[in-house]
Amino acid sequence: MKYSFKLLMILVISVVTGNLFAQMPGMRPAGGAQNANVGHFYGKVLDESGKPMVSASVQLTQNKMDTATKQKRDFIIAITLTDGKGEFSIDQLSIMGSYQLLVTAVGYAPIIEKVTFNLKAGVIDKDLGNLKMKTDETQLAGVTVTANKGMLQMGIDRKIFNVDKSISSAGGSAVDVMKNVPSVSVDIDGNVTLRNKTPQIFVDGRPTTLTLEQIPADDIESVELITNPSSKFDASGGGAGILNIVLKKNRKPGYNGNISAGVDTKGGTSLRGNANVKQNKINFFVGGMVNNRRSGGSQSTIRTDYIDGTKTIFQQTGDPQSSGNFAYGRAGIDYLIDNRNTLTVSGSVVGGTFPNNNRFDIVRDTMIGDYFSRVTGVNISDANFKFNNYGGQLSFKHNFAKPNKNITADANYSSSTNSNQFVTSTKYNTSGNDQLFGQQKSIGSGSSTSFTAQTDYVNPINERMKLEMGLRGSVRNNNSKNENFILTSKEGEYIPLTALNSRYKYTDEVYAGYVTFSQKIKDFTYQLGGRVESSNYRGTLLDSNQVFKN
Repeated sequence: MKYSFKLLMILVISVVTGNLFAQMPGMRPAGGAQNANVGHFYGKVLDESGKPMVSASVQLTQNKMDTATKQKRDFIIAITLTDGKGEFSIDQLSIMGSYQLLVTAVGYAPIIEKVTFNLKAGVIDKDLGNLKMKTDETQLAGVTVTANKGMLQMGIDRKIFNVDKSISSAGGSAVDVMKNVPSVSVDIDGNVTLRNKTPQIFVDGRPTTLTLEQIPADDIESVELITNPSSKFDASGGGAGILNIVLKKNRKPGYNGNISAGVDTKGGTSLRGNANVKQNKINFFVGGMVNNRRSGGSQSTIRTDYIDGTKTIFQQTGDPQSSGNFAYGRAGIDYLIDNRNTLTVSGSVVGGTFPNNNRFDIVRDTMIGDYFSRVTGVNISDANFKFNNYGGQLSFKHNFAKPNKNITADANYSSSTNSNQFVTSTKYNTSGNDQLFGQQKSIGSGSSTSFTAQTDYVNPINERMKLEMGLRGSVRNNNSKNENFILTSKEGEYIPLTALNSRYKYTDEVYAGYVTFSQKIKDFTYQLGGRVESSNYRGTLLDSNQVFKN
C-alpha cells in the first residue's frame, strides 16, 4: 500500500512539472526547474511628491538552503541603483520561489515587499509598479541639506522670479515684492505696470479679486511674468500680460511653523506666522498676518502761469502722512486619498482700513503790470478707505505613474467689498482779509464676486515634448458707485454734483477650452496652441439705464 502511494505521488509531480514547462516555450530546465533563470522584475521608485528617486538602492534577496550549514538563510540575489528616471530592472532570475525586495535611500523609510512570479498566468516579466518612498525624519536627525533655487528661471512663455527669500520685502505686501522684479514698474502710488500697461493679477494660476496691496509678501514664493500668454489663458488678458503670484505651500511631516515680528523705520509694526500639521493622510495648514502701516513724506509744488499778460505764481507745500491696519488669514486641509490623489479645501480672509489726513499750505501771487495781490490758504484732505475679501477653493489633483503627468480640477470663489470717503476743505485769505471757503466730498463703494471652475491635463510625452489641454468657465459680477458733493459754506448743506456721479454694474462670462503642445529641439523651443472661447459682457449705467454689450 505504501509502495503504491509513493508511486502515485511521483506520477502526479511528474505530470505537474511537465505541464508547467509545456506552458513556457523556450525554457529548458538544466539541472532542475530551479535553474530556469528567465525571470525579470522591473519598476520605478518615486518620492512622496511623485518625482523620480535617482540612485536609490534596490536589493533582491531569497531565503534558501545553505549547503554548508544545511540551514535556510537569506541570500542576496541582486543589487542595483535606480537610473535618472527612477527606474530599475533585474533579470536572469529564477521563476521558482519567492523573493524579498528592499529599497533604501538616505532620508527615506525603506520599502520591504515580498515579490513572486505568477506561474499560473505564465508571467515571467513582472512590473512592480511605482514604489513611493516616505520621508523618515529619524534618518535625517543631525543632517542639514540646503539647496537654493536660482533667482530667475526662464520658461517658454514666462519668466519666474523666486522671491521667497527676499529680505527687502519682508513684512510688506506684493507691491513691495514687485519693486524688486525686473521688467515691472511701480510708481509712487503703488500702481504696477508691465510693458507700460496694467497687467492681470493671478494667484496660483487663477484670476483673483485681491489687489497687490492685499497679498502679504511673506506668503509669496515666486512671481511669474507671463508676457506672452498661451492659449491656456483668456483672450482678454493678452494685451498687457499676466502677473501670476504663487503662494508658499508646506507639507512637511509632523508639526512645523514659524512666527516673526517686525518694525519699520516709520514706526509701522507687523506680526506674522504660519504652521502646518501633517499626520498620515491629513495635512492642515494655516497662516496669518497683522500689519500696521505708516508712511510719510514731503511735497512741494511751484508753478508759474502766464496768461494774457497776467503772471501767477502758485506754491504748495505739505507733509502728507498716512497710516492703516491690515489683516490676512489663510487656512486649508489637504486630504491625501492615496499616493496619486489629493483633495484640498482652503479659504482666505483679508481686511483693512487706511485713514489719512493731509494738510497743504498754499500761496498764490498774481501780477498784472504794477498790480500785485496775494492769496494764502490751506488745503486739508481727509480720506478713509476700507476693504474686505473672502475666498474659498476646492481642488483635486491626480498624479499618474508617469512623472509630472497629472490632471487637476478646481473651483474658486471670491467676494470683496470696499468703501472710501474723501473730503477736501480749502480756505483762502485774500489780501483784503476776505475769507473764501470751499469743501468737496466724494463717497465711493463697490462689491465684486468671482467664480471660476477649471480642469487641466498635463502630459510630458517625453523629456522634450509636452501636451496640455483643459476646460475653463468663469463668471464675474461687479458693482460700483461714486457720488460727489460740494459745500459752499461752513453752515450749509452738501449739494450733490449729479453730473460727476456714477453707478455702474457689469457681468462678464467666459467659457473656453484650450490645447497646447511644446517641444524642445536642442536649444530651440517652440509652442503651438489653440483655444475656443465664448465671452459675454453686459454692463449697465444705472442712472441712465444705458446698456453696453460685447
